Amino acid sequence: MNEFNQAYQYFFINQHITYEDALASGKKALEGNDPRRFYVYAILLQYFHDDDSKDAPYLEPITQGEASGCPLSGILLAILLQQGRAIDKHPAKAYTYYQKYKKALEDLSYQGEPMAQSMLGFLYQSGLFVKKDIENAMRYYHQAQKQGLRIAYHQLGLLYQQKGPYQNERKGHELFEVVLKDQFVSSLFIKGLQQLKEKNEEEATYYLKQAVDLNYHHAMFSLGSYYMTKKQPEKAFELFMKASELGHLKATYMVALAYASGRGVLKDDKLSEGYLKLAADKGDMLSAYQLAANYMKRQPRPYVDIYDYLMVAAKKKHPLAIHNLGAMFLQGDGVMQDVKTALSFFEQGSSLGLPISLFHAAKIYLEGVHVPKNEQKAKTYLEAAAKKKYKPAMQLLETLKRKTTSTSNYVA
Repeated sequence: MNEFNQAYQYFFINQHITYEDALASGKKALEGNDPRRFYVYAILLQYFHDDDSKDAPYLEPITQGEASGCPLSGILLAILLQQGRAIDKHPAKAYTYYQKYKKALEDLSYQGEPMAQSMLGFLYQSGLFVKKDIENAMRYYHQAQKQGLRIAYHQLGLLYQQKGPYQNERKGHELFEVVLKDQFVSSLFIKGLQQLKEKNEEEATYYLKQAVDLNYHHAMFSLGSYYMTKKQPEKAFELFMKASELGHLKATYMVALAYASGRGVLKDDKLSEGYLKLAADKGDMLSAYQLAANYMKRQPRPYVDIYDYLMVAAKKKHPLAIHNLGAMFLQGDGVMQDVKTALSFFEQGSSLGLPISLFHAAKIYLEGVHVPKNEQKAKTYLEAAAKKKYKPAMQLLETLKRKTTSTSNYVA
C-alpha cells in the first residue's frame, strides 16, 4: 500500500490503520501526485486540532490543495471561510470558491468518490451554499456509507436518531454501533456527550475515556469538565493539561484558571498568566479577555496589551471586551478620547444585550454633544437595560419620566 492509500484508508471501516501511521503516511504522500493528497492530510490534521485556533496547521495543506485545483480542498476552504473557523470569516470569498469548484465536486461524487459524496451530504445537511435538504443529504451520505466511509456512517446514525420525517432509531443505532465498534473517535465522543445529557454517567465516561485513550482533546476537555462538576479538580486538571498540550484552547484557559485558583494544582499566578497568554495569542476569546482584565488591575497599566487583547476577544463577540473598549474611548483611557468610536462599541455591546452598554449608549444619545441627540433611541436602550434589572438604567428612566410628567403639568 503506497503512502497516499495508507492515509486515505484510515477514513474507512475496519482498516486497522492507526492515526499516527496515517498522519505520517499523509505527510509523505504530499510529495506524490494524487490530487486528493493535500485534502486527506488536512482532514487528518483537522481531526485532532482545535478549529478555534488561528494558527490551525491544516490551513496550509488546504490552501495548497486549492491552489493545485483539488475540488475537495476548494470546497473545504469555502466552508471554513463561510463559518469563520480557523480563518477570518469572508462570505464573498467563500461563495467564490464554492462557485469555482461545485461542478467538479459533483463530478467527483458521480464518479464514486466517497469523500465528495460525504461533503455534498454535509452541504445539504447544513444548508451551506445550497438550500437545506435532509433527504438529499442522506442520499449522498448513503452513497459514501456503502463504500465504508466512517464519517458517513456517523452522520447517518445521527440523522436517523433526530426527530423528524426520517427518524428511525433502530437504523440510527445500528449505523452508530458500527463506527463505535470501529473506534471512530468522533462517534465515541458524541456517544459520550449523548449519555451525559441523558444522565447515564457511567456509560458517558466509558465512551469519553475511549476517545481520551485515542488522544482526542475534545473528549479530554469534556471529561475534565465533567470531573469539575463532580468536585474532582485533580482529575480535571490532568485532563485539561493533556488537552492543552494537544492544542485545545479552552482547555488551556481552564489550566490557567486552575493555577489562578489553586483548584486541582498548586496556585501559581505566573503559570496562570503564561497559559492565558498562550491561548490568547492563538485567538481564544475567554483567555484574551481575562488577560486584559488582569492587566487593567496593574499600575501602570500596559495599555497596548490591554487594547490588543480586548480586540482579540471583541472580534469574537465577547460583550464585556466590546464594552471595555467603548469605555476606553469614552474616557480617553490609554487611547485618544473619541465619543463616536465609544458609541460604536457600546452599540455593539447593546446588540449583544449587555445592560451596561445599553445604558452608556443611552446617555450619549441623551447628552447629544458628540452625536445628534436622540431621546427616543436613548429611551429604547434604557428600557431594554431596565428589563434586565440594571439599576442605573431603571433610575435614569424614572428620572426622565418624572421630568416629562413635570413638563407636561407646567402651566404658564
